[in-house]
Amino acid sequence: MLPLDYEVQSTYQLQIDARNPEPLIEGVEYDEHSTAVVVIELVDVDEPPVFTVDILNINVPENLTVGTTLLTADAKDPDGQKIMFKLEGDEQGWFEVDPDSGELKTKAEMDREVIDQLKVRIIAYETEGQKQETEKEVSIQLLDVNDNFPKLQKTQGFMCVKNPTPLVLTAVDDDAPPFGEPFTFALQLARKSPNWEITPVDGTSAKLVLKKKPAVDQTWSIPVNIKDNAGMGVTQKFEVRVCNCTELGYCYMEPGTHAWKFGVSTTIAILGGVFGFIILLLIIVIYRIKKKDKKKEKVLADGETNAML
Repeated sequence: MLPLDYEVQSTYQLQIDARNPEPLIEGVEYDEHSTAVVVIELVDVDEPPVFTVDILNINVPENLTVGTTLLTADAKDPDGQKIMFKLEGDEQGWFEVDPDSGELKTKAEMDREVIDQLKVRIIAYETEGQKQETEKEVSIQLLDVNDNFPKLQKTQGFMCVKNPTPLVLTAVDDDAPPFGEPFTFALQLARKSPNWEITPVDGTSAKLVLKKKPAVDQTWSIPVNIKDNAGMGVTQKFEVRVCNCTELGYCYMEPGTHAWKFGVSTTIAILGGVFGFIILLLIIVIYRIKKKDKKKEKVLADGETNAML
């Protein structure tokens, strides 16, 4: 049974006939008393706008140009009133809706690594009358693109000359498969290094191996190129200090190598200057105190002289 709709038909006329379940006797017929006409007049009520689509699900790449139209929300008002549109639930601030056309557009760059699925609400509302409104939820699935490259989690390390244990380099990539791991690691050098080599450990890590021990402590800046599964990557610097180590395994530096520490003669000169300044300051203070006392004695003497006169 279809619902009544004032806008389709406002008045209905029904004829109701009363009939006996048993046949009438001969000579008796049904007349106007056996029939009734019922007129039904519908009362118009203000109905909210209606969307023409029940479910709105879209899949879009995360790198869409700002201002791209994602969809157009089609809604109509049964009473023929003008309707407009507004947007709610956009917590990231990435979308906007045209109030007149219902076009849902991007207004900022989207990032799947921040959130990959979003839900917003488009609301169609009457501009006059009771201003009724209807909302429709839109589900937006962001599709990943290769917009990130693998990055080293640490960019510094050290090795002990006595026991040069290989350093494990680990990288991370925010992109999902197939744009993430496994990574490939390589030394980005003009020629093969006689001191270093890099070997894979797993899909996200590699070992940096010292092949030749240096004669003195030395800090190296090693260019490491890391690419993701799709071949996207950049060269990054990894700094390694190769040094003599303490028993705890930390780099050891002789006291004389610290530039901020002073020698004996320099220390004596600084202390002498400090003491000289203190002595000079004391002399000035004592002199001013004595001068102040002399002024007081003179004032007292002048006072006694005036009293005697």
